[in-house]
Amino acid sequence: MKKYKVILNKLIKQNPTLLDGSLSILTHYPLLLDFENQRSYFKPKLHSQRRHRNYYGNGVSINVRRDRILADSFQQLNTRTNEELKGRLTVHFEGEDGIDAGGVLRDWYTEMGKAIFNPEIALFTNAADQTLQPNPNSHINP
Repeated sequence: MKKYKVILNKLIKQNPTLLDGSLSILTHYPLLLDFENQRSYFKPKLHSQRRHRNYYGNGVSINVRRDRILADSFQQLNTRTNEELKGRLTVHFEGEDGIDAGGVLRDWYTEMGKAIFNPEIALFTNAADQTLQPNPNSHINP
């Protein structure tokens, strides 16, 4: 099948509906599909799901303390369903006034990034090539 990859992708580019019909098996082998064909296949599917008014529900709203941002966020997000997590995330920092028009959420992502890669938490460790990798001993942290 790999030797026909170029031909298959040209056919699909000319007629994307083939992925919904006779060539639908290729959706199970994404390495055989060019990125543009993958995108043209999945984009309409995502849009059709979004058209259903309650598909994503009301989203998720969390209240976190800055000094415990990782633990609070994990505790509140871990109990949510996949469908809830597809919705809009709204964050409120405990003890702070603010309406989340994007700035609070951006701040949360920034602070979460700092917390996740904090060496004291040790979720990640340095690899020999100076990249980060998951720390196999991170489960010992409270």
